[in-house]
Amino acid sequence: MNVHPLFTENMIIIVSETGNIYGLDKKNGTLVWKVATHIISNVAVNRSKLYYLANDGYLKVLELSTGQEIAKVEFAPTPFQLIDPATENILIGAYNLWVDSENNILTVSLGDSCQFMGFKINEP
Repeated sequence: MNVHPLFTENMIIIVSETGNIYGLDKKNGTLVWKVATHIISNVAVNRSKLYYLANDGYLKVLELSTGQEIAKVEFAPTPFQLIDPATENILIGAYNLWVDSENNILTVSLGDSCQFMGFKINEP
């Protein structure tokens, strides 16, 4: 697996081999929330939101403090999944997200087709 833990001010975000996302308290390591999903990208954080691509074809947005899904945007017309033929595990990291918090921009790189996109994040 090639997704590294993400450290925020108060949390550590971990993606499992099966594609689930875990939010841990940074001070004591206790589990704050778990999202059972099939993530196919890294996770990216902008202020209080967490972003990722799921194999159901959606770009999903979670509230960072609770793990609650607050938005999703259809990103691909059909569900997709990348499988590692050697291990039969979902390949995580073929799609990459980055957040520019200063300018409220989310970028997405689709490694399998060399596409790169940017989105303006509207936050109140």
